[in-house]
Amino acid sequence: MSRGTLAERMRPTSLAEFVGQQHLLAPGRALREAILHDALASCIVWGPPGCGKTSLAGVLAGATRMRFVSCSAAVAGPATWRRIAGEARAASGGTLLFVDEAHRLRPADQSLLLSLLDEGRMVLVGAASDAPGGVLSPSLLSRATECPFLPLAEDELRTLVERALRDPLLEGMALEAGVLEYLVAHARGDARVLLGALERLALVRRHENVGVEHAVYVMRPTTARYHGEGDNHHDVAIAFVKSMRGSDPDATLYWLARLLEAGEAHGFVVERMLLVAAEDVGLADPFALVVVEAAARGIDRVGLPMGRSLLAEAALYLATAPKSAASSVGLEKALRDVRAGARHPVPLHLRQRSLRGAPEPGYGQGGALPQQLAGQFLFRQYLPDAMSREVLYEPGEEGNEARIRERLRAWWPEKRR
Repeated sequence: MSRGTLAERMRPTSLAEFVGQQHLLAPGRALREAILHDALASCIVWGPPGCGKTSLAGVLAGATRMRFVSCSAAVAGPATWRRIAGEARAASGGTLLFVDEAHRLRPADQSLLLSLLDEGRMVLVGAASDAPGGVLSPSLLSRATECPFLPLAEDELRTLVERALRDPLLEGMALEAGVLEYLVAHARGDARVLLGALERLALVRRHENVGVEHAVYVMRPTTARYHGEGDNHHDVAIAFVKSMRGSDPDATLYWLARLLEAGEAHGFVVERMLLVAAEDVGLADPFALVVVEAAARGIDRVGLPMGRSLLAEAALYLATAPKSAASSVGLEKALRDVRAGARHPVPLHLRQRSLRGAPEPGYGQGGALPQQLAGQFLFRQYLPDAMSREVLYEPGEEGNEARIRERLRAWWPEKRR
């Protein structure tokens, strides 16, 4: 019997052996035709675990005449990327690079790959667990087509079971009525979960009949919990965020429970909550950031599952807090101004005094220090002259921002009414 796990031995080496993703790989589909004619352009395949993303590498290796290289962004360091780039530039033909865990590519790695793509030295195929828009640079994405992979359908999982039963490891093992249906239903579209369960069955029931009670024993209950009408990691995470934004504590707890039961890393959940605290609660309740950070530190100390109550408390705090996106909206206004060419010079009174000797006329002249003023201001203007009356941050009427609004109206009556 060959070495490696059952899942590794079952990986396809050609399109004829590949199971699933017929919306991309059925006869006549663009991705299939590109692979068959060795005309593949750079693309990012993304989707949930166990749907065939990594298995695509074996198919590409057997189908291309280009030099094929495969690596994982989760373990590749700068030396690996420099070696890949050097070999690609030295090779006489093109290089087809398959990058697993592409969502973990660092900005410097993406810049290096971008240069290789622009030089025409390489075709990039990346595999990611989520939509790449939030993790890969726009420059890299503009040169790659997105190809979403879907969880495997039940008939596709059955096909995998039929093939797996021909593996020497499973020789002599017979599935009683109901076992196949149980395994397929509880794999929930994940081939790796399904094949892992079969492998564990072989260890305890080889050369014997397998009943449903044995399948229940080996099917890991905390794996691949995303299921239903197209539910996946991305959908559930977005529902969790939108529930906090929408101030619905009940929905917040439900979607949080879905994330936790799916085995989501607590760091991912905390990251989503930090964004809500900054972008949606904002200065209406600045303590929200403190609560989320405290929950994150607490989980680092007590771990999961005990730390789940910390996540619940922080999530409920966000859901029930007053909301204001004013700080985020203000930043976006400022970014639009800068991108539109509003790069005005810094007013002289805000510039650093000359380091070359005597101060230049008008530089750094502002009078008393702030603590010497009766009011709040060192100067009456901090924006460039051309923007002196522009308002970018407009506090809301909720929570702490209502007090901030009144304070700013008193400080800046000429700009704020």
